[in-house]
Order: sequence, then C-alpha cells, then structure tokens
Amino acid sequence: MSVGKSTKSRGGGLFITPTYAKLYLLLAMLLIALPSASKLYHGFTNKLLVSRPLTNGTFFEETVIYMKYHSLFSARGYIINKPARISTQKMQALRRTFPNLKAVYISGPLGVEQEYYQVSEDANGQIRFKDVDPNIPNPEITHLYTGYAGWTVFQLNMEVFKGGWDVIPNDPELVIRTPAEKIWPLARQRIPAVQKAHNRERL
Repeated sequence: MSVGKSTKSRGGGLFITPTYAKLYLLLAMLLIALPSASKLYHGFTNKLLVSRPLTNGTFFEETVIYMKYHSLFSARGYIINKPARISTQKMQALRRTFPNLKAVYISGPLGVEQEYYQVSEDANGQIRFKDVDPNIPNPEITHLYTGYAGWTVFQLNMEVFKGGWDVIPNDPELVIRTPAEKIWPLARQRIPAVQKAHNRERL
C-alpha cells in the first residue's frame, strides 16, 4: 500500500493515510485562520492609487483612486478625477434634486448611475465617501460621484506588482480641494524619486 494515497478499509469505508491526514489538518488550520488574518490585512486601504503608463488606453488612464478598503478577498475604490460626460438634460434632472450641483464625476466603471456618493473630510482628516439617494433633495451637494472600482482576490496586488499603479498616502487637500484636471499631475509629482526609478526599470 502506498503511504501517500488514501484507500478503502476492509469495512468498505475510506481510510486516510497519515500523509493525507496531515495535509487535511493543515488545510483546515489555514481555513480557520484565514478570516482572522484577513482582518489584520489592510493593504492599500485609505491610500491613493495613481495610474501609470500601463493603464493608457484603458478606462483608468490618468486616474487617481481613493481606496475605501482592500482586504485579502476584495478591494473597492473611487476615482476622484474623472469628470462625467453627461447630457444637459441629465444634468438638469440632477439639479432638480441637487440645486447647487456643479459637477458630476465617474468614480468607477461599476454601478454607474446606480450608486451615487458625496465626498467629505471628517474631523480626523479622513476621506469619507457617503452614499447619496438621488431621489432625496440635498442642497449641500455640489459635487456628485457615481460608480466604483472593484477588484477580486489579489487582483489589485497583481496590478500594482505589474506596474499599473503607484501608491501614495491619502491627502484630503488633493482629493477634495484640488481641481480635477490637476489631481493626476500633482499626484505623480508626489511619488518618490526612488520609486519612479524603480518603476522605469520594470517598464
């Protein structure tokens, strides 16, 4: 009988060899530990992703993304500098709900015109993307975001590893108080020179 294989016992049931038993035990321990490990992993949460030349020609060309969360299983963020191409009729409709609305931004390819947000800075200087109901009037909203960017297991990590994104610290001044057309160039300037050199080697 091979040590590394499971076989049937004399009674007809499945007999697990010691080698397979250890493997099953290790797998069980990993599955038990995974939820706890995921809580400790925050990845790029509350960071800014700055697109690199690898994204040129795609939806994410010259974009900056605020990362709401990044776990072992998924990630979600919002583009902060991509003005929406919106018809005059649609803008007039939105202004009936948001009378002081100045601009609308596409914050991701998913959930466009289904999910709306407003961005603000809390008392601790943290960025907050708050859900907005497009049917409830709100005169305080001047800038509206719609849609989001999402990633599956390790997808974002691989994109960063391959050179699609640079990662910089979050800055409310850049996110909230900088004109959209200036956000990406300014974000690129904040990337450390050493990191830029390293990225050029990977292109």
